[in-house]
Amino acid sequence: MAEEEIKKKKKAWVKIVGPKDFKNNELGESYVNDPNSLVGKKLKVDLAALIGDMRKQNTFIGFIISEVSGNQAKADFISYNLSIAHIRRMIRAGKDKLEYSFVVNLKDNRKMRVKTLVLTKVKTKNSVLTAIRKGTNDYFTEFGKIGGFYEVIEKMIDGELIKDLRATLKKVYPLSVLEIKSVELLK
Repeated sequence: MAEEEIKKKKKAWVKIVGPKDFKNNELGESYVNDPNSLVGKKLKVDLAALIGDMRKQNTFIGFIISEVSGNQAKADFISYNLSIAHIRRMIRAGKDKLEYSFVVNLKDNRKMRVKTLVLTKVKTKNSVLTAIRKGTNDYFTEFGKIGGFYEVIEKMIDGELIKDLRATLKKVYPLSVLEIKSVELLK
């Protein structure tokens, strides 16, 4: 019998870093045989760990690995999500819950799907809920004409987007909760 020599590939740690808009923060590491096999893999990171703000611990940011150079992989932003447990804690009886999903065309020729969650203080008429939906859609349509994808994400993480949207919708009806449930970059 001929003895075959078994070749073992050496695994190596590959550092995964975020885009420049996240200050190239380290998102994690992966232990792989071939670093190029990471391209196309998705990962979720807690926003609180990423930016160091514990108030954002119910938010998760999704990334996809786009390129690998040496022992470093670069990941691009693809999604923003609130945790389901956080959403369930906010919902109470005697209020209207309005979930709305729409596509926004951005200045940099990208499209993103935005899902919002609105809770009113008390039960309301359908005409008020329709006005809230229309106001939300109009706000994001106008904002999309002005800003690009990373500008939208930066304002969402800072909380400016919700603050401006709440000020706009406050004229329609007082809201108890206004959150962006998820944002997803469309191809």
